[in-house]
Amino acid sequence: GKTALAGRVALPPPSRRSSPGGTNLAEGGSSRPPAAVVMAHGLGLSHDCSLGPFADAFRDAGLAAVTFDYATFGASSSGGGMPRHSVDPRAQVSDLLAAVRAVRYRADELGVDGDRIGLWGTSLAGGHAVSAAAALAEEEEEEDAATEGASLRRAVRAAAVLVPHMASGAEGVLATILSDPATSARGLTKILAAFAKGALLGLARKPWYIFLHGPPGSAAAMQNPGDDEGYGSLCAADGGEYGWRNGMTSGSLLRVLSYRPMNVASRVKVPVQMVVAEE
Repeated sequence: GKTALAGRVALPPPSRRSSPGGTNLAEGGSSRPPAAVVMAHGLGLSHDCSLGPFADAFRDAGLAAVTFDYATFGASSSGGGMPRHSVDPRAQVSDLLAAVRAVRYRADELGVDGDRIGLWGTSLAGGHAVSAAAALAEEEEEEDAATEGASLRRAVRAAAVLVPHMASGAEGVLATILSDPATSARGLTKILAAFAKGALLGLARKPWYIFLHGPPGSAAAMQNPGDDEGYGSLCAADGGEYGWRNGMTSGSLLRVLSYRPMNVASRVKVPVQMVVAEE
């Protein structure tokens, strides 16, 4: 079945809206609709998990903030998004591009400037924003300037990514093993057992879930020091408005481990602001 991506558009107040040159225009004056920033969230998160402060910052800067949920998460319909809480990075990049298309071609309805769109992503979605920008650049080499694709390429002006997932998940696992071999071995044993159980249940078309976050040595996808506390603070303990859970399908694991946006980063043609962390 088809999946309907769900999202929200938060417009800035008229007094905060900016002209194309960046000057704030007085409330009541004539102005173009605000530029839009399409915001993609990280691993296993729905758009009600702590994106609000970032969206508010964009609104305060005179930009429209567009948040959405990937096909198998949050408020997005489950018709084509089953099983729920399944992470497929490449499919999520397609979801991000679908959200961009919705903003571009429904701009008048949404009250935004469809010719000025930015991409924003954090963590895993930082890689998604880079991958989406690279995909648009690839289309530029294949499509005529009069096509719909070319119009979309021109509309996406820049990207900003926060602590982006750029190397593969496998490289991250290797770094964790090298830093703490004993604890990592315990965690890997538990994760491999969960993955094996998921593979067996998959034969019966039944999903099996592994934890997204947990303490070091646990059966969680993210288990570096600080991951459990930091990630756990992003979402409501009761699942919030859309039933978030600390879990993703076991089949998600291999897809995340092999996903490496760094491979396509050199193809990006728009400016990218990349904020990285030392710890």
